[in-house]
Amino acid sequence: MDFIENKFYRGAVTCNYIICGKGKPLLFLHGGGTEARTYPEIIGLLSQSYKVIAPDLPGFGRSSMPEGIWSFDDYSEFVGALLSHLKIKSAIVVGYSFGAGVAVSLASRSRKVKSIILLSPPMATGRHVDKKWIMHTVISEAARNILLIRSMRQARMFFRVAADFISNVVQRRHNLQSLQDSVIKCLNGCELRMPEDIPTQVIISREDRIFFSQDIENALRNRCETNLTYTDGPHLWVALYPEKAVNLLNFA
Repeated sequence: MDFIENKFYRGAVTCNYIICGKGKPLLFLHGGGTEARTYPEIIGLLSQSYKVIAPDLPGFGRSSMPEGIWSFDDYSEFVGALLSHLKIKSAIVVGYSFGAGVAVSLASRSRKVKSIILLSPPMATGRHVDKKWIMHTVISEAARNILLIRSMRQARMFFRVAADFISNVVQRRHNLQSLQDSVIKCLNGCELRMPEDIPTQVIISREDRIFFSQDIENALRNRCETNLTYTDGPHLWVALYPEKAVNLLNFA
């Protein structure tokens, strides 16, 4: 599928973003270490019914590095400015993994968010995140994903994610310290402030070994209004099973 790529400039940061499809606006926020183009199947499927805006978050993909160490609030403020730039008054926000953290922060800060759908969100990990945790998690989860591949299509999707992750690391090698510090700051401060008045769906996998389903269940225990949906597969289930992911989304 052909994507229209654009640039958004704010301060010293240049943001690359994709727009495709027609209909009500839907903001898709990718996972950490990847970029919008890592998820062409999901973006393509969503664009059949929505106008999809999918930015490369600052520090990832074709967007430039932010200055300093950013938190989820810093990322969400930037994304909110992008929506204002595009004159979008209301949008559904779908965030995956790291992008789900940005989505929650955006929903708590902006009136432009109509509803949020969080895919494997970084919610109350219950553990201290540092560089050693990141390295161990990336290696162990990559090995686990390889063992779970059941088709050539899944293999292509996995290796695309891996290639984009490696490309991001190589491309940012001179700024890798700052990027790691931003990720660590976000994940160690992920007592996310879930908005009370915005329709929210959270989709988690019981097999996720990065953000454990039990941690997320505990964080949502007193939120009866949240639509909690279960699936299976590793943390990369969103990229490996795009049709299944889109079918699980509840846009009510």
